Amino acid sequence: MHNREAITFRLLWKSLMDFDLWPIYLIGLFNHIPFATPSIYLTLSLKGLGFSTFQTNLLVIPSQLLHSASPAVPHPSLFCC
Repeated sequence: MHNREAITFRLLWKSLMDFDLWPIYLIGLFNHIPFATPSIYLTLSLKGLGFSTFQTNLLVIPSQLLHSASPAVPHPSLFCC
């Protein structure tokens, strides 16, 4: 495949079914999920759904762990001259 070749559904499906690339997809997904805004409003949203303060704190733990477990990759613009 060349850089000027159009992406067809067949090529897209073939790349998505390549199991060797799945870890790269997951790393990219976890690194590009914004963290600040959802974390600010997560507790308010959970309280609005009727959870108690203790339950809300317990439900926030997985998102905090997921964010702290994802590798911190500096933004590419930091390496510009």
